Amino acid sequence: MDKSKQPLLCMPYGACSTEKHELVKKAPLTFWEMCVDQVKKREELVEVQQCIEDMDLEIKWKNRGRRRLTDRQEKLMRELLQFGKLVREAEKADKDEKTAEAKEAQSNWAW
Repeated sequence: MDKSKQPLLCMPYGACSTEKHELVKKAPLTFWEMCVDQVKKREELVEVQQCIEDMDLEIKWKNRGRRRLTDRQEKLMRELLQFGKLVREAEKADKDEKTAEAKEAQSNWAW
């Protein structure tokens, strides 16, 4: 075959587009480097997935803790309202008793 009719196995540097040059620059140099990069990316992926799982568990436990605190807050508020109601009833009963005593004392007082 005539040399002029043979396809070029490698194009001259200037004949390649800049996009191809960028791809060549980005491409790993060897198969082994590609394998190493793949292993590193898998390890990084596993690490990221583990971080996500840890965060999910942390959020789950924080939500449970928040729920417990909210339940306790509601219970304390109910108890406080109940206590306030009892105090008002006791004050009213005391006031009624004093009023009754005052009326009785006034009726017993001799003019």
